[in-house]
Amino acid sequence: MVDDERGWRDLFTWQLTSQGYDVTVADNGLDAIEKSKQKTFDLIITDLKMCGMDGVETFTSIRKNQPTIKVILMTGYAADDRIQEGLNSKASTCVRKPFDLNLMLQTIQQTLTSSTG
Repeated sequence: MVDDERGWRDLFTWQLTSQGYDVTVADNGLDAIEKSKQKTFDLIITDLKMCGMDGVETFTSIRKNQPTIKVILMTGYAADDRIQEGLNSKASTCVRKPFDLNLMLQTIQQTLTSSTG
């Protein structure tokens, strides 16, 4: 889970660990890239708009070492061109903040069980 907003990271960590997921958090793209060099992940959930490196740059960089990793983008901004770029770069979907946590859990499950990333 990559997000520069601590509240979102804390909420996700609590919600996903309570559902049995193993969650690693990063507060920016560079931190996420470093963590991905040390551990293999099944899924990245990343905020689209972050200081420094955005979500698309983050996951495309991580995919260089983990080409099959699945990606869910999330955003609270109307950055339709950047969202489309992320989807064109094989992100599974983009979820708009704020969102219903149950819907996000369904999206995570669907993404993890899909055959495409």
